Amino acid sequence: MKKALSILLLLSLAGFAQEPPMDLTVDQAIQLAIAGNPAYHVSQQEVKQYRYRLMQNFGFLPEVTLSGSKILDEKLMTIEIPPFFPGGEPTTATLRFTRNYAFSFQVVQPVFTGGKIFFNYKNAELDLRLAREKEKNSRADTILNVRKAFYNIQILQELLNAHKEAYALAEGNYKNVKNSFDLGMASQYDLLRAELAFSAVKPDVLRVENLLETSTLGLKLLLGLPANQEVRLQGELGYRQVELELANLLQSSLKSRSELLQLQMQRQKVANLLKIAWAQYVPNFSLVASYNYQSDYFNFSKNNWDNYYNI
Repeated sequence: MKKALSILLLLSLAGFAQEPPMDLTVDQAIQLAIAGNPAYHVSQQEVKQYRYRLMQNFGFLPEVTLSGSKILDEKLMTIEIPPFFPGGEPTTATLRFTRNYAFSFQVVQPVFTGGKIFFNYKNAELDLRLAREKEKNSRADTILNVRKAFYNIQILQELLNAHKEAYALAEGNYKNVKNSFDLGMASQYDLLRAELAFSAVKPDVLRVENLLETSTLGLKLLLGLPANQEVRLQGELGYRQVELELANLLQSSLKSRSELLQLQMQRQKVANLLKIAWAQYVPNFSLVASYNYQSDYFNFSKNNWDNYYNI
């Protein structure tokens, strides 16, 4: 029983234990969100994956193959030689065309493939560019969400302070009117009006407090922080006037919008796939060269290896 009570006491103490408050600027919050965002890390891994695929599709270089073999049991060809005089017995002979050990070094250099290698490589480049655009989008979305949550909390804090000041003023006004009513210096109508104004301010304070708590939990979720971690936001809201021109904004968005760039790259990929499909009807030409060694004994010290090559 005492052991169970001690365990419960330790658990309660651990539950009430809180970490020290964390001071965060908007830049620190962005760094935490980027470091702990799994979607952004997935996009980074996709960039690495398509970078390796680009290297795999670099088929312009020759293909080199080195192979070796050892014959453990060989079935020889047997032929019968007819006798040289009538009544004689035929002679049996075996023929052997291979050696026990053989090594081959082969090089295949594509010369003409109708564009299959080239357009496969171009599509691999487009896949890599698409992956980089998606990574950039994921990073930009993370930064945007953190900034929105960060500044929204600061706005709610200012709004909460304003509502608390209004609540304090309404409470003070209600107390003054009630004192005046008790002294007979104010009417019951004034008292009811002050009480109504005081009661109307309280729900606004509770509503903003709930919104502030919800927004803070959302920011902690973005940053990967525990829910019981106290966070204090640093920095103040400011105002900076920015003059924007609609024509320049439209031109800039049409030129550098990531979604439009991805659609253009997808269109180019489809065009390359069509060219690859047409290239299937074109014959391939390659230069093939091989150099071979054969011997009955696996011994490099003696000159017992026969070599030959073909192109």
